Amino acid sequence: MSSTALRPRYRPPAAGDLNPEGGAAKAERTRRRLILAAERLLGQRGIANVSQRMIQQAAGQRNAAAVTYYFGSFEQLVIEVFRMRMTAINARRMAMLGDSSPSVMALASAFIVPLAEELMPRPEGNHYLRFLLQYRTDQNFLRLTLPPSLIEGMLVAAQRFVAMRPDLSAEDCEDRCNLCIDMVVHALAVTEMKLEIERPPTADWRRRVEARIRSLEDAVTAILER
Repeated sequence: MSSTALRPRYRPPAAGDLNPEGGAAKAERTRRRLILAAERLLGQRGIANVSQRMIQQAAGQRNAAAVTYYFGSFEQLVIEVFRMRMTAINARRMAMLGDSSPSVMALASAFIVPLAEELMPRPEGNHYLRFLLQYRTDQNFLRLTLPPSLIEGMLVAAQRFVAMRPDLSAEDCEDRCNLCIDMVVHALAVTEMKLEIERPPTADWRRRVEARIRSLEDAVTAILER
């Protein structure tokens, strides 16, 4: 009998035998760590002051090509940060807009509330509003083209505002919408930073977020209605 006959035949592992740290699950965890590290560092420092290497180190990755391996490019990693947060934000915004023509206040709420909900505490921390502020103020960020599916709610809200205000030119409508976006993102980013520093109890945390929502709804409505 040959020695090869004594070797056990290969048996594919059963589902329960799979190493929980291997395969697709491990890859997905690595991707998420890289995305979260990018969100935090880019929100704190801006895209010009963050390297691919810094993100990899913050995510605990020794492989110098981890970002390229998992995302193809640094730019695609940045887009994945948007995708991680904006998918749910956009869905919430579209649900709030509904099929009918909303009031100006309803438009303001549909823009503000889904973003403000990002302020509620998460285990990994809250950094998205500061990341978004960097996107609005950094020309290197603005060169990125976001998938239309992630900003559908914004586009629909802007179109409905134009329909509400036939007395304004399209340029004036766009200018007012951009003014509101910049104001809201800046205000929420500052709130996010203060909440991170102060770490209030959950009840107070929620109260402060709700108060900021009300103030911004009033301010945005005033700009759009004027």
